[in-house]
Amino acid sequence: RNSGTATVRLQNVRFGCPCLSLREPANGEIAPGMNRELRLYLDARQVHTGPFSRNIFLECPGYLPLVLTVTGESVPLVSLKPGATLDFGSFEGQFLDWTRVIQLQVTLPEFSRYFILHPLQESQRFFLDLQQISADEAKLTVRPRLPLPPGNFVEEIVLRLGPDDKQERFRVSLSGNVTGLRLSAEPRQLDLLPDSTAALLQISTDHSRLSGVRRRAQARRSNHPGSIRENIAAEEEQQRNAWYWQTLAAQLQISAPPGLQAELLPQEQGLQLRVQRSADFQLPPDNAAILLQLANRTVLKIPMQVQKP
Repeated sequence: RNSGTATVRLQNVRFGCPCLSLREPANGEIAPGMNRELRLYLDARQVHTGPFSRNIFLECPGYLPLVLTVTGESVPLVSLKPGATLDFGSFEGQFLDWTRVIQLQVTLPEFSRYFILHPLQESQRFFLDLQQISADEAKLTVRPRLPLPPGNFVEEIVLRLGPDDKQERFRVSLSGNVTGLRLSAEPRQLDLLPDSTAALLQISTDHSRLSGVRRRAQARRSNHPGSIRENIAAEEEQQRNAWYWQTLAAQLQISAPPGLQAELLPQEQGLQLRVQRSADFQLPPDNAAILLQLANRTVLKIPMQVQKP
């Protein structure tokens, strides 16, 4: 409003943010006592989620720029629960299946008309299933494509929501460390005595090594604020039953020195390695060992000690 006694000419309108623009021209003269309406367009895609404040500068010749301030709060189209960044920690990732579900909820009722889901790109590590439950709710189900390749990973899933001409993209980040299969033997060394024809060892998962890997991997990812920790390793541990050890015994290959016969016997909570001498057994070299391999990768090396008669 021109509250003065002279006509004012609005020469230019500048914005302190590219997210703001005029919906129609506003330049021209404003007579004393008259109003000039500014109709603005705000591109919310260029505004971070949360409270915001943006300035508008009105330039009139002979006067200092008049500063107007636009304030508000930007909210996303949807909220993600438990979060948009999930850290799975360190886990085996070989035989044991698991599922995680991320809930998508429309933040405001008026956003429901924009809640249109688009197909996801295929992931090499995970099976992804995005389903709409209601007009304002959907869920993303994540399952691993077992066996997973060992190593650290960070994978970004892009969710595309909204009409084709006004799509919004939401990113879900999945991270973790796949340790692969890690086993330990008790005792750690196979001792064959001169008067014995067989020996037994207990095979189990190596929890101490997994714990160390878990701590190091989590420390490397600790610089990701807002990350939700998902304890996949604990869920895997609960599933290590007789079926798991039977499956593992069938998948493992045994490499033993000549003259030794070895077999794996599944039990309720582990494997039993039974080693027997055959008739053509000869003393192996000092560095002899029995190897347990999975997909041509050695997962456990058991040193041998054969005492001479």
